[in-house]
This record gives sequence, C-alpha cells and structure tokens, in this order.
Amino acid sequence: KTPVISKGTFDFTGITQENINKAEKFNLVLARFLNWIGDGDYYLCSWGPDDKLQFIRECRSHQISMEWIRNHNNLQKQLTAIRKQEKHQQMGLKAALEWLDIPFSGAHHRAMDDAVNTAKIFVHLADLMKLERNEIVPELREDEVVYKTGHFTNNPFGKLAGMIEEEPFAG
Repeated sequence: KTPVISKGTFDFTGITQENINKAEKFNLVLARFLNWIGDGDYYLCSWGPDDKLQFIRECRSHQISMEWIRNHNNLQKQLTAIRKQEKHQQMGLKAALEWLDIPFSGAHHRAMDDAVNTAKIFVHLADLMKLERNEIVPELREDEVVYKTGHFTNNPFGKLAGMIEEEPFAG
C-alpha cells in the first residue's frame, strides 16, 4: 500500500504525493544499500536521531531485521559537544554549514541532499569527531504493544497492574 503524504511532511520536506507514488519500495532500496555497505566494518552517520528512528520504524513496518542498524553516530550531537553547548542548543544542519562556512547543496530536508551536507560537515571536522562502534539498543528491536484488543501485551506498566482493581483501558 502506498502511503499518503501529509501536509506537514510536504511543508517540511517538499516531498509530493507523486514522489511517493514513484518511489521504489523500501525493501528493494534497503537491499541495495546493504549490498553497497558490504560485510565489513561501517559507520552510519546522521544529523540528529531522526534518521535512525525512521530506519527502525520502516524495518518494523516491513518486518525486516534491524541488525544492520549499528555503529550509528549522531553528528549533530557531536558538533554540540565540540562547541561545548548544552543539548537544547543543538544546531540545525543548515546553521552548522553556515557556522563552518560550507555552502549548502541541494534542498533542505531531502534525504540525499542532507546526507551530502552531513558528510561535508564530517569531512571538515573529522579530526574532532569520534566515530563510535555500537549496536542497536535492544529495547528498540522490540515492538512495545501496550494495548491490543482489550488486553495488555508486553505491558511496560505490568508491575503497577496489581495496585489497582481493574486494568485501565480494558474494554
């Protein structure tokens, strides 16, 4: 089933419904990407945590293993540390490029263009950035279903259930 683009996503990214309709299926694109990164060591870098979270959502949705989501590095977080700023003072990609006097390429919030611009920042600051080896956090592998068809499954509040007489949300 082809997803329908929301107005908010269109306004944020400029991605149209026509772009979505013509897009290749996630599993085919991911297979090519995994072939491209190969079996050796690799690092996944993004500007902020959203790309990693989107990969996790897509893999869950398509029932695809997430074992490849490892060695992820949030370069926005690293730049914040380099600049000795607080978490709430993180710079957007465009502002970071301007701060480093690097020209922005392409369209803002488009995957390939954001990847190219993020790579430019990494190349510029490679001596100051530390790529970390890591595994996907185990909790992110599991689907948390709090409520489904009138009963709780994998309830993160299970220990609290005995403190009340009836299950909340039971229908």
